[in-house]
Amino acid sequence: MTVDIHHLIAAICPDVYCDPAARKEVKRILRERLNAADSLAYLKAAEIARPVEPNTETLGNLQEMNPFSLPGFRAPTEQHTLVYDAPGDSLERVYFLLLDLLERDLGWQVTKLVDLVSASPGSTLVQQWGQRPGRSIEETLKVFEAAQLQAHRLLTSLDELRRDREQLRVVEDFRSSDSSRRDPAGEVLKRQWHEHRLARSASDDPGMPDEGDDAAFQAWVAQLQRQLTSRHAALKGEARAHLQTLRLYTRLLQPFLSDAPEPKGQSGGSPALLSAFNTATVRVVLLAEDRGFRDDQIAAGILPKWLGKTRYRASFPTVLVELSFRAIPEEAKTGGFIYRGRAEITITSYALREDEKALLLLLVEQTEFTKMLRVLGVNSEEDIEAILAAIQELGTTRESENGKPNNASDVNPFAVLWSLFTGVLSGPTASEGEVPDRPTVMLRVDSHPESTLRSEAVLASREKCRHLWHGLKEVCGAAVGS
Repeated sequence: MTVDIHHLIAAICPDVYCDPAARKEVKRILRERLNAADSLAYLKAAEIARPVEPNTETLGNLQEMNPFSLPGFRAPTEQHTLVYDAPGDSLERVYFLLLDLLERDLGWQVTKLVDLVSASPGSTLVQQWGQRPGRSIEETLKVFEAAQLQAHRLLTSLDELRRDREQLRVVEDFRSSDSSRRDPAGEVLKRQWHEHRLARSASDDPGMPDEGDDAAFQAWVAQLQRQLTSRHAALKGEARAHLQTLRLYTRLLQPFLSDAPEPKGQSGGSPALLSAFNTATVRVVLLAEDRGFRDDQIAAGILPKWLGKTRYRASFPTVLVELSFRAIPEEAKTGGFIYRGRAEITITSYALREDEKALLLLLVEQTEFTKMLRVLGVNSEEDIEAILAAIQELGTTRESENGKPNNASDVNPFAVLWSLFTGVLSGPTASEGEVPDRPTVMLRVDSHPESTLRSEAVLASREKCRHLWHGLKEVCGAAVGS
């Protein structure tokens, strides 16, 4: 399941960034799958989402319109591409010029979404990877096998957890005052009690209650509930350990498997990576946003002061910068590598709220993790969904034995690795002011004042996107742009 970031944004905010022809179907899939607490809901919606066409209307005409008529929504994105092909120049220089433009000149906050590197088998880069301690081919294969084993152990633990949860639900139904739940559960438990009695008579187990009356049956149910509760807690701890270890393994393997095709794919990796060539490809995606936009607009008198009230969720001008480097790595005398070659930079403008950005970060991480699971042989949609659901359930803070949350100082440090996945929201829709931290939350749509803020942010983002594109052309010199 390979979904690019533009499709993810179209699924997160379909009313603005999804093509009207696909918008209704995207919203239907989201509604149905989120109501079912499907961890893959947004990824499934993103597969059919179609991003709106960029650059469809002239920016100057839209800026002259009344802000409250939401002119930004008529053409919400702008996109430009710049190609810099200079085998004699360092690609690091191009990257840091871009970073300086974003952070120093524009003053924007930059977040790295994707950072992947692949190299041809015969390149000097792969040779140095093999020379690093713990990074030989043999060691990599050992980590790969260990990761596969952890994935298998995790799925086994999750299956046992599911069975225990179903059994506990039967016991809870038996304790219910609702006869429609209590009676069927009682029949199931009595059949199980009969099987246990037969097993006890065969093994002469003295720990089981005596048979023959209702009191003995009730005592057996109480003992069963205690055993299941204790076993369930132990299994959760075991599954959490498997999950954390698997995640660490996938992070170690990602540089070596980032170019691996998915099982259903037909390709054998990037065509730029030939065995006889000394080449490498690098893919980086940055998300840059202007956090002070709303306050600046209000201070300049462009927007009224009442739009600055905290109850309105602001959208911030955002640009998505995608960098694709095709490089010839040269080993430096001082160590490391110098990369020379071709850089293709695509800049796309958006305007996103804080909760939309948080969900996008989560989904990008989820997409990369899902791809790694498929590379490890976890191909079943059911198994992948079970692991993603476990991330939500098991990634939360552990509770103490008395059922109360532990102190912050007692939190397992591995929980930091899962900060994008842990869930504390209880409903299917994020409340006002809350930031989603799991992929099963439907975001609230903009109110009209919030739509006004987004429309203005859209126009500002388009202008900044164009400014960034021109700035890059100036600093890079000989370049081709569109």
